[in-house]
Amino acid sequence: MKLLLVLFAMILMTACAVTVAAQPAAEQRVALTEPAAASDARGAPAIEARLSTTVLNGSDDSPVPNVRLVVKNSSANFILM
Repeated sequence: MKLLLVLFAMILMTACAVTVAAQPAAEQRVALTEPAAASDARGAPAIEARLSTTVLNGSDDSPVPNVRLVVKNSSANFILM
């Protein structure tokens, strides 16, 4: 019984390690003045977005209205859905 429990624990630990290793890298953070890029499934840059609004005075109780966001397709492949 104890051997079965140890074997189960080892299998569980191995499965967790494989799962953690398979997760993609965290998204890169950028400053508010720099464009943020998103990659497609192959890792190539697909879109870029930048914030055109310069004044961001908001809080949890009163969010910032009228935010301007510019999104640009930087991929050679374009699929319209």
